[in-house]
Amino acid sequence: MKRLFIDSDILLDVLLDRPPHFDPAAALLNAGFSKSIQLYTSGLVVSHMIYFLKDVHKYNQVKGLLNSLLNGINICTIDHSVIEAALFSNWKELEDAIQYFAAIQAKVDAIITRNKKDYKLSRIPVYTAAEWGSLT
Repeated sequence: MKRLFIDSDILLDVLLDRPPHFDPAAALLNAGFSKSIQLYTSGLVVSHMIYFLKDVHKYNQVKGLLNSLLNGINICTIDHSVIEAALFSNWKELEDAIQYFAAIQAKVDAIITRNKKDYKLSRIPVYTAAEWGSLT
């Protein structure tokens, strides 16, 4: 079974119903919730989503949305080794490096994001949700 790291933009495309990105992102999440693939993200992504969702939804709605997501998405660990790897890497953006090394530690097969340029140093494949959908 494939293991995919899902970046915040993909999750927000679904939670904020952002066309034209909603459909491929929703298809990806549905595949994860139906257990045909394993989805992973990080606590950093969850934190980012809270920041954006709180401007659109009430606090209890945000908590409910995140709780629903956690039923189908595993949370990668961001520990000392992940932070240290990010700090000593050649990645331009520390935040992206943290995501990447958390994904590596979780042994994912690919990263799914809308901003592939953020992961140009990745040693594992990086796809958009639409690209991933066309592969399956």
